[in-house]
Amino acid sequence: MKKCIIWGTGIWGEKIWNALQYFDYEILVYCDNDISKKKIRVNDCPVLSANEVKGICIENEEVEIVVAIKNEKARQQVSDQIRSELGLKNEIKRADEIFDIYFEMMLGDMHKKLVYKWDVKLDDYIENWCNNLMNEVKSWVMTAVNLDNALHWKYDSYRRNRYLNIDGKKELPIQLKEQSVVMDIGCGLFCKYGDLLPDGSKVKLIPVDALAHFYNNINARKRDENRKDYRCFFGLFEFMGNSWDRNYADLIIIGNALDHCIDPYRSLLECLWVLKCGGVIRLVHARAEGLYEEWEGLHKWNCDYIGNDFVLWNNQNAINVTNELNGIADVQLHNYFDIEEDFRREYITVDIIKKTDFELSEWVDTTRDNEQIMRLAANIMNKWAYDSATLNAMVENIRMNE
Repeated sequence: MKKCIIWGTGIWGEKIWNALQYFDYEILVYCDNDISKKKIRVNDCPVLSANEVKGICIENEEVEIVVAIKNEKARQQVSDQIRSELGLKNEIKRADEIFDIYFEMMLGDMHKKLVYKWDVKLDDYIENWCNNLMNEVKSWVMTAVNLDNALHWKYDSYRRNRYLNIDGKKELPIQLKEQSVVMDIGCGLFCKYGDLLPDGSKVKLIPVDALAHFYNNINARKRDENRKDYRCFFGLFEFMGNSWDRNYADLIIIGNALDHCIDPYRSLLECLWVLKCGGVIRLVHARAEGLYEEWEGLHKWNCDYIGNDFVLWNNQNAINVTNELNGIADVQLHNYFDIEEDFRREYITVDIIKKTDFELSEWVDTTRDNEQIMRLAANIMNKWAYDSATLNAMVENIRMNE
């Protein structure tokens, strides 16, 4: 059995634990340069200082050091510290590279076990979904909005952007023109797209999110001249047909949001109903995000592919979307790799092109819509009373303006 030390006690320090055990490593200790971390145990392992780890490594040069740090610059600083300052010759490995191999093997194992059935009961998911909404808001506030966070540049660039540069590393199979209706559903804090096409004409851009009221509240506090008329509209994926007209949109963009849904397959059908014939739903998602994030928070589903087919699944349900939608839409899939916050991730781009009109009631059980919408509204309002005050406290504690 190989032996290793995990350097880093943050998210990746914990995340790499299962992967290393899968590869039959004995994890001796954790190491962290933050002295305060010595007071804790991670996965029931002690946390040692760099000098304490040095003693272990000198005694046994076969012990590997797994650097579990997300930031590339910090990761390199630790590697330099191990070699130059501590003078160690032990093999250094990157946690993300080990996890990539582990993740691929996990995916392969999970694919073999998938049971293709779709029996998603909204009632079973509503409470969990509502309970995790504020974590999504908090994530945006603590990273994008905060001037002191390294990811603030994203929020700033979204606010400045005027052009409709579509994600996905694949040309859209549709030609947009003046006043084409483009919906960005699940847009998050601020829609990353502008409404200008390369020829200077303007589309009708409609950002939509279930957390629109929170996001509009946050954005109104930003004191600058960028897109001052911006507004995000409230909408629920599973009930898009209740909020928007049939054959309304030319293009619907969903980026890293479908996996947050209560029922992602129903959500696609609702979006298709709102889409014009010949229109396109452009999906761009990190592959199998639910599994990658270990089912935390809103990550309850995987947007995935098997062969050339687009598949949605979790541990209870699976559906081959390419096959299921064959009668009403063409599904085109493209995968690629990109760097996300210093780590390499696989992404999938899916274009769903609507071929024909259909009756939503023939594809979706809408008989309990009113009851479920009311239950969802009650859950949201119940949380709103508490979370509005939480939001105010959250935003007041970060530096948002110069």
